[in-house]
Amino acid sequence: MLTMNRILLIVPGNKGTISACSLNLYNALKEESDVIVKCIYINHFADGYAGFDNCEYFNNNHGFFKTFRRLLWVKEIKKKYKPDISISTLLGSSILNVLTGNRDLKIGIFHAPIEQSRINGKIYYFFSLFLHKYLYSLLDKFFCVSLEAKKSLLKNIKSIHPDNVHLVYNIHDISNIKTKADEKLTDEEIDLFSKDVILYCGRTDDNKAPNRLIDAFLSNQMLLDSDCQLVFIGEDPDVKMDYLKLRSKVKNIENRVHFLGRKSNPYKYMKSAKVLVSCSYSESLPGVIIESLILGTPIVSTNSSIGIWEILSCADHYTSSLNSIKVTNNGVITSNLSFTNKSKYMSDCESLANGIEYILTNNLRYNNFKFQSNVEKDNIVRSYVDIAS
Repeated sequence: MLTMNRILLIVPGNKGTISACSLNLYNALKEESDVIVKCIYINHFADGYAGFDNCEYFNNNHGFFKTFRRLLWVKEIKKKYKPDISISTLLGSSILNVLTGNRDLKIGIFHAPIEQSRINGKIYYFFSLFLHKYLYSLLDKFFCVSLEAKKSLLKNIKSIHPDNVHLVYNIHDISNIKTKADEKLTDEEIDLFSKDVILYCGRTDDNKAPNRLIDAFLSNQMLLDSDCQLVFIGEDPDVKMDYLKLRSKVKNIENRVHFLGRKSNPYKYMKSAKVLVSCSYSESLPGVIIESLILGTPIVSTNSSIGIWEILSCADHYTSSLNSIKVTNNGVITSNLSFTNKSKYMSDCESLANGIEYILTNNLRYNNFKFQSNVEKDNIVRSYVDIAS
């Protein structure tokens, strides 16, 4: 007789990159013959992922006792559903997971190094450390989606036993990515992408630093003299686009900088672009880079974490003090350091520009993305199912 594993997946919301990863895990778990999976999410968005339509969500997002009511809600669900395993992703979901008791094995998914929270200020950073030490450490298992996240967790939270910390990558729906990438562009988009497009895809917050891409473009005469175009997909409602648009007017390049806003299908643009650029200060294992390389589009990324080196299959050569460019089989890693002595080292923006120039000049395209096997569902989903055995 087949033993069934009852799994509860606690998701922070049905919108955004992390929710997309949770949806991929949810769909993969549903396909397992020995799994019964239930998914609940804390925040509901009208334009969220359709795959969560049949899941329960917490429908009271206001009020002083919001957190307490959420705890009671999750506790009641666990009481009725009696999960063998409860999986939570992001910090809010893990708080609910550890505080709702039950005898379930509690797994927390960690997407980023703890140090990344410094960008939100010292108070937020120390509060995050406090939560990790006194609440998240109560989880039974810790699944980190990158070496950077795993290294950070073990370094900062000494009470966690290393045997309970595992490297388990996020699932990427490769078939869906490739199918969506084949959708047709509009006539206007076809005209735009007939030129060499340098693509930025993601939020526009300070950490993602899209302004560095514009500054890199302005610092490089070859890029200025060429006919290549800068295309930005995505935006953050809390971040004004005015600065980016103002910078694009310098040296009269505003007609070569295009802000397309949020797109439900970014993959057709990734596939059509000449290069995808990640210019973040800090990352863990950026999914947008993985998705671009799945489609054969090379990437240029700042040296924002060892995760970039993981994806590009050169983590054994990682150095945090890269001061030029590192050419790999699937793209280029550029300096993430700003130097005042420009006679000795190039600036981070100049390094970023040199990486882009290298890709464009050599007209590169890649078809051998070795890391892809690490994010295929069949190689990941059993890590969650078998952990309770």
